[in-house]
Amino acid sequence: MGEAVRPGRFRARRAGLVIAVVGIALIGAGCGETSMISESSSKEEALRELQSRPSFEQADRDQKAMLGEIRSVYEDLAPTVKWDRPGPRVVSGGTCLAPFRQIDGVRSYTYDAGVGEGNTPDAVWPEVKQKMLDIAAQYGYTEVNQISDEPRKRVLTVGNGIGGTLEVGEYDNTTITVSGACYLKDTKATEETTSS
Repeated sequence: MGEAVRPGRFRARRAGLVIAVVGIALIGAGCGETSMISESSSKEEALRELQSRPSFEQADRDQKAMLGEIRSVYEDLAPTVKWDRPGPRVVSGGTCLAPFRQIDGVRSYTYDAGVGEGNTPDAVWPEVKQKMLDIAAQYGYTEVNQISDEPRKRVLTVGNGIGGTLEVGEYDNTTITVSGACYLKDTKATEETTSS
């Protein structure tokens, strides 16, 4: 049996892990953008790249949906992991780097699915991992990087090729985050909302 975790220790561990994971996510926000376009690209090239992507509003819905589906996998296959809140949320907004920062209406957010007390049992981890990867692929996250795959020391990242990264970390607790790529707000949708 593992050591009992007092509530104060769980909060401290949770806070430290969330800070570490969100820090990694924020560092990544916007950094992978050069895979599609270089930092020295013109404003017109940057705008064309952003227009080829989903709108910020669509990406926001997709990233929350992806995290919700992944959370459901944990709830079905690893119900011993106890989550601190009902579902995904925006953790922070990130700054888009060059060449995107020169475009009005560009946004990048970081999301998480909550913090889970505990880890996936070893016996079901391969199934949890595969289902997560299948879900992620449906949302365009296909660049898999298994950083560590040991019990209570699992780190898995999956990129979408344009700067977005899904990260799953299991230490004493479990975290699932997405640092979003840069996306352009849908000005037509914004105008329709404000005019009605």
